[in-house]
Amino acid sequence: VLTFAPLMSNFYTIKMGGRQEFTSKGLQELHQHFLQESQRGLNESKPRLHRLELPNLHPKMDEDMDINQQMDHKYNILEELGNLIPYLNALVIDGLLYVPKMSTFKAMANICCPSDAESLLKRSISIQNFWTQLKENDIMVYMSLRNCSLTDEDIALQGGLDGLVNIVHLDLSNNSYITHITWRRIEKILSTGKE
Repeated sequence: VLTFAPLMSNFYTIKMGGRQEFTSKGLQELHQHFLQESQRGLNESKPRLHRLELPNLHPKMDEDMDINQQMDHKYNILEELGNLIPYLNALVIDGLLYVPKMSTFKAMANICCPSDAESLLKRSISIQNFWTQLKENDIMVYMSLRNCSLTDEDIALQGGLDGLVNIVHLDLSNNSYITHITWRRIEKILSTGKE
């Protein structure tokens, strides 16, 4: 992504999946390119990339990275994807935050992430920053967050519900820890907005 950022902005849709040498630095470069293009002015060309699809992306990581470092790496990618939201109409990040063998949110905290609160805090901050960008930039038409191990607590973070209800087509399937609680909150926000 680092090398192809200027080229990527010339396409309407970019799809990348599978095992990639993919880091947050490449997304930072793409964001910087978009900023430069946007600052050129209204009469000149603007970035054309509208749809970024990263389904089942498995960023290539060092073999010696533990699960905590791997998750931190993914949270950094999520932060940078949040910075790209103002330039996109569609985003697919299926499986990006997937935590293998998660039986409950507490199990994720105790088994898959470090026992200290630092990784959970990083997860919450990254997701909340992503929601904030989503809420502040009401241009997202399609978003897919399939199989991201999202929970009611993740969706309830500040900006989460407000950002999600503005999306025209939203895919939250395969997030089995999103329960009726979240769906009731979404229904309440949507029914309040219609009145």
